[in-house]
Amino acid sequence: MADDECKVFGFEYNSDDDSEYDICKEVEESDVYLSAPDEYSSEEWNDELVDHSEYDDSEDDMLTPDGTDDDDENRRYRYRGNTYDPRCPNESFIFQVGMKFESASQFRAAVKDHAIWNGFNITFPRSGDRKVEVVCKGNCPWRIYASLDARREAFVVKTLNDTHMCSRTPRNSQADYHWVAKHFLEKIRMNLDMKVTDMMREINDLFGITVSKQTCYRARAEARTKLLGTLDDHYHMLPAYVAELKRVNRRGTFELVLDRATPDSLVRFKRLYICFDSIARGFLEGYRRVIGMDGCFLKTELKGQLLSAVGKDGNNQMFPIAWAVVEGENQSSWTWFIQLLMNDLGMVDGNGWTIISDQQKVLNLFLWTLIAYC
Repeated sequence: MADDECKVFGFEYNSDDDSEYDICKEVEESDVYLSAPDEYSSEEWNDELVDHSEYDDSEDDMLTPDGTDDDDENRRYRYRGNTYDPRCPNESFIFQVGMKFESASQFRAAVKDHAIWNGFNITFPRSGDRKVEVVCKGNCPWRIYASLDARREAFVVKTLNDTHMCSRTPRNSQADYHWVAKHFLEKIRMNLDMKVTDMMREINDLFGITVSKQTCYRARAEARTKLLGTLDDHYHMLPAYVAELKRVNRRGTFELVLDRATPDSLVRFKRLYICFDSIARGFLEGYRRVIGMDGCFLKTELKGQLLSAVGKDGNNQMFPIAWAVVEGENQSSWTWFIQLLMNDLGMVDGNGWTIISDQQKVLNLFLWTLIAYC
């Protein structure tokens, strides 16, 4: 094996021991490939190596074949092309013919990041699961084409013209709210209430482009959904949540009411009542027996109302006793809530209790419930 061939890969060959190589620079031993294939001349092969060595962040740029019975000095390595590494920083990333991607979606995302970082607008004349073509919107010949390669089991770049003749633009159509949400996902994980003005300022500082407030609002909402899930997902976990509450607080009262319109229809949420045993005992042992009851609307896409019963502590601050989420503020839901509250607080005849409400119907319902309870 010639010394020049080894130096191309950042290795120095030790002639005293054929099986030992000294690693130089940042190239690992498992990434070495040597000896040109039959379809390449030695000069073409060296040019190909130098051209691909610029992208040295890939984990699987070069692969060694399975072991043979030949001596170590006669082992041959074959070229497999570059594999895209999503961790490669945008400032050092370079597209190359033969570069492999896991899927068309990963290729589109890489092209979008590349275009935003370099400040030019692109469009997708062809964009499918098997073929993707990207061209520059400006008056320049930049173009890249990739397609699915069944032999390599990857999405491979087939054509590339990396010449740009257009100037940088302050607005980029690829910087939509999906891209902004992806860029700020980890930062929003640390701060769910991140300000949109901070998002706009950071994008302008890093990428030199301008995005609207509406784009940042939608991006923040999408990032929150990815991190926390949708409201439907949360409601689907309510049975498991109630079961866990009953396990850790056996003396508390946790009532989940589900409903279905017909025997064959899906189960739907109707009501949820929560009263922790420690809260109820603490109120009975240390607070005046004055309770305020009220309801408020829930401003979500699922609507509903929140019913609550609160007391006053020694500092004249609110002390929540019990609360419930119901389908609406009506006689049925208030009667259900009052009955559960009376059971938790041990109200027998109402003697010594004061009930405060801004709605007369709540007091009437409480009186009728008390009479029926007695």
